Amino acid sequence: MDTALGSDTSHIIDPRPKTLKKPLLLAERTTLENIRKKKLFLLDNTKLDIGNYSTILTTLQSSLEGNGFQQIELIRKTIRGKNSVQIEQMAKDVTFSGYKSAILTLGDMGVSPGMVLLTIALEKAGVPTVCVTAGPGAQLAKAVAYYRAGRLCLVGLDVFPGSSDIEVEAEITQQVDTIISMLCTLQGNIESQTHLTNHYDTAPPSDNGFLEIRGCASGLLQCHTNTDDYLDALYEQVEKSSIGDGLPVIPPTEKRVRKMEGFSPLKPHHVFCTDIGPSGSPITVEQLAINSVMAGCKPEFMPVLTTAMTALCDPAFNLFQAITTSHGGGNLLLISGPLAEELGINSSQGCLGPGTRANATIGRAINLTLRNSCRVITGFSDLACLSSPAEYSYCFAENIENSPWDTINAERYDGNTTTVSVLMAEAPHNVMDFASTTGNGLLETIADCCTTLGSNNGYLPGNLLVVLTPDHAQLLVRDGYDKESIRGYLHHKVGNPTQKLTGRGLVGIGPKRGANEPFFKATRCPEDIEIVVAGGKGGHSCVIRPWSLHSNLVVQPILLPDGSIPKSINNFEKRTL
Repeated sequence: MDTALGSDTSHIIDPRPKTLKKPLLLAERTTLENIRKKKLFLLDNTKLDIGNYSTILTTLQSSLEGNGFQQIELIRKTIRGKNSVQIEQMAKDVTFSGYKSAILTLGDMGVSPGMVLLTIALEKAGVPTVCVTAGPGAQLAKAVAYYRAGRLCLVGLDVFPGSSDIEVEAEITQQVDTIISMLCTLQGNIESQTHLTNHYDTAPPSDNGFLEIRGCASGLLQCHTNTDDYLDALYEQVEKSSIGDGLPVIPPTEKRVRKMEGFSPLKPHHVFCTDIGPSGSPITVEQLAINSVMAGCKPEFMPVLTTAMTALCDPAFNLFQAITTSHGGGNLLLISGPLAEELGINSSQGCLGPGTRANATIGRAINLTLRNSCRVITGFSDLACLSSPAEYSYCFAENIENSPWDTINAERYDGNTTTVSVLMAEAPHNVMDFASTTGNGLLETIADCCTTLGSNNGYLPGNLLVVLTPDHAQLLVRDGYDKESIRGYLHHKVGNPTQKLTGRGLVGIGPKRGANEPFFKATRCPEDIEIVVAGGKGGHSCVIRPWSLHSNLVVQPILLPDGSIPKSINNFEKRTL
């Protein structure tokens, strides 16, 4: 923690990164006459396969040719699933191939951040570039461009997948002159014409790192943190600046944050990952600690939180796309092992609901950190169509005592190790079955709940989490089922008729047209299925369906700084100043 923050408990720390906006000098433009003669890179990122969006490309290409462009080279290449390093390489390939200008289509939905990063990379490389956007992705593109560049050549089309080809053609035709102008406008004009705004961060983080609280009757930053006046003003400021999740927060004073860091196995300025989300700012232990205080965590929760964040930043999780996806899932945290019980993480009755501080605040802290560090703001830079309560907090523990099988930590490490598993997933889907008297009957019920035509895993095979209550687990054990046989049964049983998936879901995702397999499985292999026991007695288990878009379950052990296994959470405690 920066000692310049001081120790006055009436000062609270701003959870946003100090540097939010990164101004970009756009590539130098040349004249229209000159640019017409040079190679133009026209990207079709496969999003144009949706609805009548293909009309965008045909109309644009025809209009460019009509305006005298002589060397238009159309390249079809997806940007879906690519990280920032791969996108930078795409820009290098374009530059190396000698293109002198570029038009990128289409910045729509979840590919918008990647399209903006490619636009920025090309501009930095000296290639004047315009990114064409549409739908909800147009707003996300603006948000990402605001934080990453401050300005960018974005042209939004007022169309959606259901627009007719006539409507799409009219819209792109209307924007052609703007697109061409952005490729060759004089430097001073292009800088002013492409300026972007954001009313959430009109008051950027201050240099001293404190959050300025307005509205205290006793004066700015002079109200005591325990007064109603201060707390009301804080709540209002947090909401206005969108640095919360809508719920009240605990003021992150330096003293509280330092206590939180005192239990961290990693140093305050350790960077978990960078270049994630709209802001692209590094996610650090210090920011995790600040947001954990805001969420209401105890300092002892910090080892779980740092391990969870490490797992989330594993490339296998695909946080790059998960953080702004239109999917309404959340970041599921499942803690397995002895430290879960010591910390009071609920694994029994009601463990996926309210009432337990550890479950509620650990999950909330992770989501607040991602929201504030990466500036994922509802309605501005978050595509979630509806979202769900899973985005507030999504955390529980395996019930070691009632599990007839090895828990995840014991399966992957040993019984003394505690692990944190993370999965981008839907909210729990209830499995009610009080009547089945056989394990086979119960498994049929569970299998029927594991996927639908509207679930991501109907089109994107991936991990599946089956959470069994102790009663259901015992019924399966009684009839001779173990984890291996349950996984095998569900892997072969769970899926959808291939013919029913055609024309649904996501374009370019799912079984190919004319696929020979009549049944499309929701998992890639039996090992994709995790079986855990949790909850109280009764006939309500649940299945947790994955997001699956280039995203996998990641399991990370909780370890001390020297890499050894902690015997108690108190092994992490350090003397705090």
